[in-house]
Amino acid sequence: MIHMHETDPRFYSDPTFPENHGSFSVINYGINNALRKLGHYSEIDDAKFVGYASSLDFDNSYNDKVSFYITVWETINTLTSYHINKLKNSNKILFGMSDQITNLYLQEGIECKTLHCGCDTEFWKPTLPKNEKFTFIHVNSSNTRSGLDLTLQAFDLAFCNNKDVQLIAKDTNQNNPIFRQKISSLVNKGCSIIYISERMNKSQIRDLYSQSHVGLNLLRMTSWGFPLHEMSACGCYCITGDIEPTNVLLNKSFSTLIKPSKEVNISNILGNLINDWGLLNCYGGFAYPVEPTFYDFDIEEYANAMKHIYDNWESHYQNIDTISPIKNNWKWEYTAKNLIKELQCTSGP
Repeated sequence: MIHMHETDPRFYSDPTFPENHGSFSVINYGINNALRKLGHYSEIDDAKFVGYASSLDFDNSYNDKVSFYITVWETINTLTSYHINKLKNSNKILFGMSDQITNLYLQEGIECKTLHCGCDTEFWKPTLPKNEKFTFIHVNSSNTRSGLDLTLQAFDLAFCNNKDVQLIAKDTNQNNPIFRQKISSLVNKGCSIIYISERMNKSQIRDLYSQSHVGLNLLRMTSWGFPLHEMSACGCYCITGDIEPTNVLLNKSFSTLIKPSKEVNISNILGNLINDWGLLNCYGGFAYPVEPTFYDFDIEEYANAMKHIYDNWESHYQNIDTISPIKNNWKWEYTAKNLIKELQCTSGP
């Protein structure tokens, strides 16, 4: 039997937690609910395997249970020295959320399997009609890999002074004055941007997705991308990067994929993203064995993609089914079945 253990203390004390949790808790809820349906879930004391979703903490364990870890790291080419030193020769059971992170472990000789995550399509579904004003939406934290700077520049280029088009920028950071000033300057210039930085629950986010026409999630790097599945399941046509793993979550039959213009050393543009845009440094002060990289994208190409969708919405894009591909291919049960199969092949370290 298997149990995904929740390490966020709010789970045990905050009655609103099911509607207000973070990405790692999405994994815990999704897998545990799927394991229940498949008859492989148990409470932690009766489980053989106990899992933890984390990017850095690989020491979590519970009594004599066999621990496994579902992990992420958002660089193209390398893990941190911490990951390598911590996990090399450790025999810990690791699962990457995509081949992107799995391959970083494998290139260091660290055993890791890919465990693609799912989407709760019983929850993520259209709830409200589309806004009368054509709406793009970008939901993310205003951090250096989020691509929010790319989205704002492209929207400015495509739709400044077009009052029939708006961008909703939902930021999970609540205190970011530099970024807020960037938004204000674009609004003063003539861009219709609604900036939301207060905390919103899942149901409110679902309503925002349902009312929006196009979801934007052109990230500089990611190990997954839950908003892409959630937006698509709510009827949003999405724009994202033609990179691993976002081009695995979505494909060109029901989304627009933009190829990166180049791969850049993260350190070369952190100063601009942090000081000029106010984006948070999600890479911290970690050491790396080589210079870590992420992607850059062409702003004009991004803007042209937005304009093309807007100009051809009624004739083409609004008729594309974005919901069925998620419902048919990305159920949490598929994740749980893969997890069960892989754990049955191991007795643990």
